[in-house]
Amino acid sequence: MLHTGNGSLTIRVNSVAKAVLDVAQGAVSVNVKDYISSGSNTVQLQVTDSYSNSRVKNFTITVVELTLTSSFDDSTIQTEVLVFPYTPYGAVSKTVHFILDGTEMETVTTSVSARQQTYIIPQQSHGAHTLRVYFKSTVNGNTVRSTNCTTRSSGTGFPKTRRLSRPHITSSRSCSSPR
Repeated sequence: MLHTGNGSLTIRVNSVAKAVLDVAQGAVSVNVKDYISSGSNTVQLQVTDSYSNSRVKNFTITVVELTLTSSFDDSTIQTEVLVFPYTPYGAVSKTVHFILDGTEMETVTTSVSARQQTYIIPQQSHGAHTLRVYFKSTVNGNTVRSTNCTTRSSGTGFPKTRRLSRPHITSSRSCSSPR
């Protein structure tokens, strides 16, 4: 191997120069995640040595953002069936998982993105309950997972009978990144 010294690596995304890095001679690896965005990205890596010799590699990288949100108001006492609103994001087919108190209720397959959906949960026994919702998709042969939406209630939860006096209830809802 002819020693040509250090060189520069130019990273272009969709024909726009995003970075120029100094690189040592030899095998070079670079993570382009900070330079690409959701959708299709044409990435070009060009390495130029100290004698102006260069080599170019082109790639197409598709980024799919998977997110799940919910507008469910978990501060209200549920006395009947629960209508759980959720909005999946991501331009792929998704299998949505609904887990109540650690047991998966069922899955729903959908291709919609950025449109609110609803899932009906039958009336539950009196007491605290936890609902966790997320979805999985297959992208380019890889299984990927969305954020989690978790609703926890302690106190009344989903009672079978309507009570005249409403006991204190504490609850929380969060949507978090997958682990």
